[in-house]
Amino acid sequence: MSFPFLPLFDFLSKIPHSNDFHFGSGAIILISGIFTWLTFIIVVGSSSIFKRESELTKQAWNCLWFGFFGGIFGGYLSALLIIFMVGFIIWRIVRYFYCLYRT
Repeated sequence: MSFPFLPLFDFLSKIPHSNDFHFGSGAIILISGIFTWLTFIIVVGSSSIFKRESELTKQAWNCLWFGFFGGIFGGYLSALLIIFMVGFIIWRIVRYFYCLYRT
């Protein structure tokens, strides 16, 4: 199954930008999130209109929760990794100067 909004993202990535106007990857992520929620609302809404829970609704719920928790935990893990790396670099610098001061 191909992603239906791929041409839109291809178009958005080719928008020229200068110092005054920059269309970054954050906007593309935001737009993809909006499309994800709209697709989810349409699928769940149509299944509630027809008073049945289809396999597509179950898949939509699974994808939504996977994306939600994956985004949260992925964001936290990357933030923890950055904090660890910065802390390690600071610790090495402090240790280096401490060893210089001690000798």
